[in-house]
Formats: sequence, C-alpha cells, structure tokens
Amino acid sequence: MAVCPNCKKEITTLINHVYGSLIAFEFDGENYEFADCSGGDYEEFCCPVCGFVIATTEEQAKEFLKRSN
Repeated sequence: MAVCPNCKKEITTLINHVYGSLIAFEFDGENYEFADCSGGDYEEFCCPVCGFVIATTEEQAKEFLKRSN
C-alpha cells in the first residue's frame, strides 16, 4: 500500500483537484445532473488524509499508488 510522504498514513486513493476546468451540470429546478467537464489549466493529486500534493500528473499518481511500502 502507498504511504503519504507527509503524514505517513497508508492510502489507496488520491484526491484529484483540477484547476481552471469548466464543469457543467443540468438543473431541472430541483436536481443537478452532471453534463460535461472540459479543460483544466493544471491538476494536483493529493493525500486524502492531510491534503499534501503528491503528484501533478495522472501518470505520477498511478505510479505512486502502485507502490508497496
């Protein structure tokens, strides 16, 4: 299992923050439904426990999560 280099907790997922993206939802007056997501200037993959930025590309995030410590 991967271990966060900051908080030292074992983690199996990362939180992906995409900045500068356009996310669209359809709203019917009561509910929202996801419609589209486009673009993004940059992204970060962070520890779900402490929020530490672990990777800045999907490939880096995949490699990190494959690690067994």
